[in-house]
Amino acid sequence: MRSLLLGYLAGAAAFAVAGASGGAHAIDNCNRAYWRQKMVGTLLVDRDHMAGARGSERRLSNFEAVPEPKRILGPHTEVREKIVDPWRLTVMVDAHNVVVDFVHQGMSTGHSGWITVGVAAAVVACAAIAVLGARSLRADHERALRLRSARKKYRELLRELSACKDVLGIVDAGLMPGAQQAAMASEEVLRLMQRIDGVEPAQVLVAAGLDPWAEHEEQSRAAAARGGLAAALEMAGDVRAIRKSLIRKAERRARRLDALATATIAADGHAGLTMAATAISELPFNKDRIYINDQWVASAGSETCRVENPDTGEELATVPECTGDDVDRAVRAAHAAFYDGPWVNEWSGAQRRDALSGLADAIEAHRGEIEVLESLNTGKPITDVRAELDDTIDLFRHFAGFADKVQGRHIAPQANGAFEGYTVKVPVGVVGFINAFNYPICLLAWKVAPALAAGCTVVFKPGPQTPLTTQYFAHLVHTTGLFPPGVFNVVLGGATVGQALVDHDLVDKIGFTGSVATGKHVIRSTASTRMVRATSVELGGKSPGVVMPDADLDKTARLVVSGCMANAGMNCNALTRLWVHRDVYDAFLPRLKAAAEALRLGTPQDDATEMGPLIDRRQYERVLEYIRVGRDEDRAQLLTGGQPALLGRGYWIQPTVFANVDPAARVATEEIFGPVLSVLRPFDSLDEVIAAERRSDFGLAASIFSRNHQAIAQFTRRMRCGTIWVNAHNPLFSYLPFGGFRNSGFGRELGYESFDGYLATKAIIDDITY
Repeated sequence: MRSLLLGYLAGAAAFAVAGASGGAHAIDNCNRAYWRQKMVGTLLVDRDHMAGARGSERRLSNFEAVPEPKRILGPHTEVREKIVDPWRLTVMVDAHNVVVDFVHQGMSTGHSGWITVGVAAAVVACAAIAVLGARSLRADHERALRLRSARKKYRELLRELSACKDVLGIVDAGLMPGAQQAAMASEEVLRLMQRIDGVEPAQVLVAAGLDPWAEHEEQSRAAAARGGLAAALEMAGDVRAIRKSLIRKAERRARRLDALATATIAADGHAGLTMAATAISELPFNKDRIYINDQWVASAGSETCRVENPDTGEELATVPECTGDDVDRAVRAAHAAFYDGPWVNEWSGAQRRDALSGLADAIEAHRGEIEVLESLNTGKPITDVRAELDDTIDLFRHFAGFADKVQGRHIAPQANGAFEGYTVKVPVGVVGFINAFNYPICLLAWKVAPALAAGCTVVFKPGPQTPLTTQYFAHLVHTTGLFPPGVFNVVLGGATVGQALVDHDLVDKIGFTGSVATGKHVIRSTASTRMVRATSVELGGKSPGVVMPDADLDKTARLVVSGCMANAGMNCNALTRLWVHRDVYDAFLPRLKAAAEALRLGTPQDDATEMGPLIDRRQYERVLEYIRVGRDEDRAQLLTGGQPALLGRGYWIQPTVFANVDPAARVATEEIFGPVLSVLRPFDSLDEVIAAERRSDFGLAASIFSRNHQAIAQFTRRMRCGTIWVNAHNPLFSYLPFGGFRNSGFGRELGYESFDGYLATKAIIDDITY
């Protein structure tokens, strides 16, 4: 009996010490490793390792590998099923090993009978301890789940806080216009700050990697002694300080913007339009400087250009009007960077690729400020600008992919076999770009991204009406430090500056986007200088659309209005000349009129706005004159619009549609560059349309709306246009070329064709018998 009692006590005590400590050690190790995402892949137990307290390291050949705990994605019940049960098994196996160890030792001392009975009793203790271990484990991991959830919530709040600070930065710069927008920003800040304020101090400790559910104060003191808790508490204080500071700033900015905003104006059926604040108090670059050779420098002259907000007609900023000396400095910087710098002579295509990708990342990181600035400077609806920023970022990433894929050809030995040859593609050199005003940042990407990818250096002149986002782009080039000095340079101004750039002998290629008249002048100038240079020009258009009798009339009406009125009609490829089949002509016109009148005009920074103003007074008056010509001289039927949009400010014109227009009328043949659509007299056959369009001066784009594949094939193959849409109008993509025929220009933007246009081909001929 004494041996029985001793065996039981010894077995139970030894099991309790070894098994429990081993199980606890396993739980602790697994818990720590799991939350550091370094969990050992499997938990195995082996009967050959029965001694010691490191239960998590034992193996038992009778058990297969326990599956690795899966990442927690569901509620606590899933965790119990997937994690607790395998670890309960580990505890029980640890106990099993200890029991077997005591049986083995008892038999070796000759007390096998009584010890066996004692060990049997110890098995009862084994089960009890295993259950207790499992319960402890369950509680431990429920606590771990709370830690994980708190950490996730806290990090999400910090990300939102960062975004909120960006919004406040825009407000602080005066770029968040209007009382309504200011109130929205303030409400968003307050809402977020209330959430931040609701974060428990425990969650702040979690962010510092500490356990806020410490059971004993001594543990907290120990953590503080190691410096971690003190840092966490300091972090909590920082959060509270940030919250209070942001609330004060939000309230202050809201009051300032409320004072700048004007009253609501209701006119011409458009109500609730709020005037935008026009003053830009802060910009991240010095708008009074120009960017040359990786430096912001003063212009050689003292003249300035007035930059307007088209929504209000008020001054937005003033920028330098560059001189010929400024252009010379910029071109020489680009020339030195190309011929003497590392950009071409040392950098690989892969390095250029990485630099362009980094620049795309920088644009994406600052897109909020760029979008608001572009909307203010151009009058575009903010929703359109967001889409253009998507395209801009995509373009830089797309052309970055070409930078390390410049390829030539190998020509096998010919004739007597003595000579073989191969071609080498090299960048053309210094490229001077003259950009249009209508898509400042997007057209910049069209031109600059492929040129830099090819290894060229650039001097860029934006449209004089819209220079601000080009300067912002130069700011990103400068601050990222991704490019050698002189690779990208900016000059500002009008025709005089453009002429100096075209005439400069160190420029190897000119890229131009603009009107037909100016484009022809550029071509003549590049041919008459001392050094003839390559030229690509993307000029105007009078793009036709064709509505066939099988078209979906409601959907087509909306697509036609969008194709014409996007960007207030200031698109070179705008659908401004519409052919409608006689069979559906009368049914289509009311639908077209309703779609045009449904467009919402209003503050460009309002998400609900669908069409903005014209760019400046000159364009505004030009479009009104064409509307007068269409009504009084061309005798066209005015279907809708035809008047200024009476918003009491800026350069707004109603969406205008003429019907029954003679195909030879001025409004039907000349580029207006405004929200004016001419619906021509009805047609009977597609041959009639194609014959008439061949007499057009333009050949940039066209579209057809039909389900008839024979008609679609006939139209797309016979029309002389650079881009033809089927059942759409306006979508463009980085991987497809864009350009025109006749007076719409030559050369191609976008696609590989654009990239190839900035490369020149060398032929290398090698006498292999020498």
